[in-house]
Amino acid sequence: MLSKRVFLFTILLFSYSLFADWKVEEEKIEYLLRTLGGSGLQFERNGSLHSGKEAEAHLRKKYESAKNSWFAPPQSDWTALLFIEKVGSKSTLSGSPYSVILSNGDKATAENWFKQKLTERKVAK
Repeated sequence: MLSKRVFLFTILLFSYSLFADWKVEEEKIEYLLRTLGGSGLQFERNGSLHSGKEAEAHLRKKYESAKNSWFAPPQSDWTALLFIEKVGSKSTLSGSPYSVILSNGDKATAENWFKQKLTERKVAK
């Protein structure tokens, strides 16, 4: 009887740990999207420029679609880095990389910009 309790407790603890990890990753993805939307930068996608708010809305739709796709990993397996790689860095249709144009005119790949934002978030905590 005691071994069953220990087993169930272990399963619950493991499940909570997985949920907690997934929740942290979801918070990171949300941080990236909100940061993009509030950035004031221009987002270049397939040759067109979009505001940070427009880019945020586009990537939110793309992320929801990706999470619900039959060939995507389960929602619990999504990480901020997977989001950057599969959603935030390039066009699914053309394969062209996304770029960001900062207020000072500098241009960077969206992939590098998102990764930099993740690094800044870690340092700020």
